[in-house]
Amino acid sequence: MSRYAPSGEIADPAVIRKIITELSDNRADGIIRPVHERKLGVRFAFGDTFFNSKPPSFLLGSISDHGLARLQPHTELIVEIFGTDKRIAFTCSVLQHTPAGVYVTLPITLSKAERRIAQRFKTSDDRMPFVDPRAWVIDTNDIAAPPVFGLYQPLASWAAVSDISFGGVCVETRFPSLLNWVEANPTCTRAHLVFPMMKPIPIGLELRWTKRIRERTTHAEAGYSIQKYKMGMAFLNPPREFILEVGRYIKELQMGNAV
Repeated sequence: MSRYAPSGEIADPAVIRKIITELSDNRADGIIRPVHERKLGVRFAFGDTFFNSKPPSFLLGSISDHGLARLQPHTELIVEIFGTDKRIAFTCSVLQHTPAGVYVTLPITLSKAERRIAQRFKTSDDRMPFVDPRAWVIDTNDIAAPPVFGLYQPLASWAAVSDISFGGVCVETRFPSLLNWVEANPTCTRAHLVFPMMKPIPIGLELRWTKRIRERTTHAEAGYSIQKYKMGMAFLNPPREFILEVGRYIKELQMGNAV
């Protein structure tokens, strides 16, 4: 299923110029993908526009040396810009490769799609956020609770976020003690959401659903089962600053491993 609701294709040159100008003024960033090598993604930021030149052009700059080298053989590019509420994409032709970036032609058409409100985004192991219920006190004698090790005790209550949206998170754990506590305390007003390399952000969470999952796996020809517990939790009255941080993180997920 598409992450975006279609909103049509834009072909009016004046509208396209206006959109490119706004992206340039805001130094919006995104990903460049060569038309014939779509698995390659290169990060960039919009530079200046040169609409009075022949042909009209603009700069895609702030590209790493490695990214510039990977783009060198390509002359047709797909440009994608991810916002917190929309995605803009277009195809353009390369006019010149320079150390400052890539000068490209104005697109003939441009697509603009609004993000689906309830769309959830799967997290990745290298960009994993966590939820800390804060109010949960782990009983070190509880065999169903996470282990507690010395200086790492404050981290024992953290649970991984397997997917996220602007409305809430899906929390995953292998420890039934956490699930039991959340079911008994469905409103966590003191919780923290922890994004990678960021300070914990206070946010209220409310339990919406739970699911118990048993997975069968093998290791060294031996099979065994793993029990997982998932909890859907909604954000409670999230402030604008919090939503902006969620949007920033989702954008990082979308840009993936672009160079």
